[in-house]
Amino acid sequence: MSFIKLVVPLQPQHGLSDMELRQFHFFVDQALNQSIQVQLEENGIHFIQQDGIKVTYERYNHIIRRRVNDQGHEILLRNVSHYEVIPQTDDIFVIKIIRGDQHAFQRTYFYNDFASNP
Repeated sequence: MSFIKLVVPLQPQHGLSDMELRQFHFFVDQALNQSIQVQLEENGIHFIQQDGIKVTYERYNHIIRRRVNDQGHEILLRNVSHYEVIPQTDDIFVIKIIRGDQHAFQRTYFYNDFASNP
C-alpha cells in the first residue's frame, strides 16, 4: 500500500483580502444607493437615508465597522492599517484602504446628494 501525500499550496491572504474588499465595495455601493445625503470625514462616511437613519462606515482601531444611528458595531474589515476617505469634488470621493499585509485597495465613488439637489 502506498500513500500519496497531497500538497496543496495555500493561497496567500490576498485572495481573502480581495474578496473582503470586493464585498466592502458592494456594501458602500448599496449604502450610496439607499442614501439621500452623504457626509464625508477623513476616517468615515455617513450615509443619511430617506427615513433619517444614519449609517456610518468608520475606522475603529484596526477595523472598519458599520454603525446605525451611532449604535452597534458590525465589523466589515479587519486588520486595517490605513483607511482614508478623500473628497475629490462635490459628488466624487475616493476610499483608500491598506491592510496589515500591505494589500492596498482604492476605489472612486460617485454620489448625488439628493438632500441638497432634490
